[in-house]
Amino acid sequence: MLDTGSRDSATFPPRLRDGLDLFAFDELCRTTDDGEFKEKYSDLEYWLATSWKEARRLELDRSPPLDILDLGMGPGYFLYVCQTLGHRCVGLDVPGGSAFKQALRKWLGIARVVESAIMPKTPLPDLGCFDLVTAYRCQFNYNPTEKRLWNLDEWTFFLDDLRDNVLKPHGRFVLKLTKQDVKGRAGLRRDNPELTRLLRERGAHDTTNVMIFDPLT
Repeated sequence: MLDTGSRDSATFPPRLRDGLDLFAFDELCRTTDDGEFKEKYSDLEYWLATSWKEARRLELDRSPPLDILDLGMGPGYFLYVCQTLGHRCVGLDVPGGSAFKQALRKWLGIARVVESAIMPKTPLPDLGCFDLVTAYRCQFNYNPTEKRLWNLDEWTFFLDDLRDNVLKPHGRFVLKLTKQDVKGRAGLRRDNPELTRLLRERGAHDTTNVMIFDPLT
């Protein structure tokens, strides 16, 4: 059932909600059995408000149309807001996954979704070049072979690939890391001083746990 109780006091333009089929959303929530993922992402008001807040932080409500790539796009709320603002969007996420997540992407009308896992020391798929790359609540910084979070070399490879092959000149990168407690203590956690130092050296400015590289160096 449609959850109208938002966990966030932020507001968003009515057109974001008006452009959606709420009856279809209610049916989707009622008929899709997906446990924890559905419980988290069925709060439509909260995720529209959160996504609008992030879009405004990046001044996407005032910029000309941009090419935007969202890494670990999840259900696609952020890209839905970006598309509504007139931007050209691509979402990247691991193949398969939650049935509710897949259904939400279709319901939101995300124009382009690419399923591909981000692996350590492996270039990102060739999807063109982007003015903005975002990675909110990212989980991709994990080495499945060694069962640990990325080290400095793996982060450096990722950032170099992003700068050299994915971002347009002077393009921006936005990163928000999660705690990733279930992935063990090995590797660089988000509060590791070495990782913090590397990200700042590469151009990161921290704005309330969201790091903005403008540009990524």
